[in-house]
Amino acid sequence: MKDKFDIKRISQSVEVAKLYYVDDLDQKEIAKKLDLSRPTVSRLLQYARENQIVNIAIHNPYAKAIELSEKLSEKYQTDIVVVPDSYDGFEDPLEAVTAYAANYLFSLVEENTTIGIGWGKTINELSKQLVTLSKEESYQAPTGVNVVQLKGSVSLSHAETYAYQAINNFSSVMNARPQYLPLPTIFDEVETKEIVESDRFMSRILKLGREADIAVFSAGTVRKNALLFQLDYLTDSEKESLRKHA
Repeated sequence: MKDKFDIKRISQSVEVAKLYYVDDLDQKEIAKKLDLSRPTVSRLLQYARENQIVNIAIHNPYAKAIELSEKLSEKYQTDIVVVPDSYDGFEDPLEAVTAYAANYLFSLVEENTTIGIGWGKTINELSKQLVTLSKEESYQAPTGVNVVQLKGSVSLSHAETYAYQAINNFSSVMNARPQYLPLPTIFDEVETKEIVESDRFMSRILKLGREADIAVFSAGTVRKNALLFQLDYLTDSEKESLRKHA
């Protein structure tokens, strides 16, 4: 019976494993370097794995995010994605989330798709990520895409909504003509809103938004620095009510 404690074979396996896993040589290069046949190198690598000379561990950096996504999706009965920390090398959460969203959006958009978009800091950052991705050599803009604003882009205050920057970036990337909605976000009077909506041009844009294949928007915060609270549409009591109940 052959002695299992084969010092020569163990030594050879260690040497081959170092060249393969540490020095990143392929089996052909190792065989030439050690004057061995390729089948012998292959058997020594297998021996190293089977005898725990080499232990291979696969670390999935996104494992926690995937697990949380599955739990949330099960709880709320819908598809929920949790973007991992440092997704695509981005340390900033806003950049990581919008980088993921940009990649995902590209996977959804086909020819003749209508994309409806909101506005705000997150949507604007997403539009920048789309511009960056579109510069890759493999990118080809789909044909016949429409990009339309889903909510009014006119603000009463000097606070920046990024509405036009975002839709212009989206449209540039998708090779589309932007469909603006040059209306207030909130009307003071119902009657004014109804008159505006009856306008032929406005009703066409609103209809296009309602029929959008993809809607891209962000769920805003109710912190005091929320963009919605900076646009001078809401009274102090309305803001306080939102902060308590939203």
